[in-house]
Order: sequence, then structure tokens, then C-alpha cells
Amino acid sequence: MHRRLLSIIHAAAQESPRRYADAELVKRIYGERRFTAGLTRLLEDGFVVRDGPAGTISLTAAGEHAALIGPGSRRSTKRRR
Repeated sequence: MHRRLLSIIHAAAQESPRRYADAELVKRIYGERRFTAGLTRLLEDGFVVRDGPAGTISLTAAGEHAALIGPGSRRSTKRRR
């Protein structure tokens, strides 16, 4: 598991109002070769990496991996009245 890559993506996404991480920033911090290999490994482990607007990425997960990338949208957990 690439916990460091997860934490870098999560921290970069916190800076964005739409929760997308700047892919170029993550590459500079983590290293381009390691970034590509790390994303491949995350995909193999069941994470979903999506392209966002203007060179950004979004990372989602379900089940046991969901806790590793932080809580989801509160909107999805609110009860309907």
C-alpha cells in the first residue's frame, strides 16, 4: 500500500474547493516514476482514480480502503425527511 502517495493526494485535495488534487503537484512531491507506479498499485488495490478538470485527479475507495482517504461527502450521509 502506498500510504505516502495517499497522504500526498489527500493533502493536495484539501487545498481545492472541489477536492481534486493537482496531479503535477503530486508528481513533483512524490516523483514522476513513483507516481505512475503508485497509481497503478492503487488501482490494483481497488481504489478508483478519476481525471478531474485541468490536470487534476480524484481518488475514491470503498470498503476497507475508504478510511484511508478520509470521510466522504456529508451530503451522501444525510437522512431524507
